[in-house]
Amino acid sequence: MTPRVHEAMDDDELETIRRLIVAHEIVDGPPILRRVVEKLWPELLHKIKPPRELMH
Repeated sequence: MTPRVHEAMDDDELETIRRLIVAHEIVDGPPILRRVVEKLWPELLHKIKPPRELMH
């Protein structure tokens, strides 16, 4: 089984990503970023810019 992206990252990398998200109002990134945030920090998901197909 392939490990999930966030499982392959060390705690320092994940904490850096979390701090970046907290520090900014909106964060634009690849779809994998949204999936990691959904899994690890769902309370921060509103800060991740949605994919174009989900925008109104």
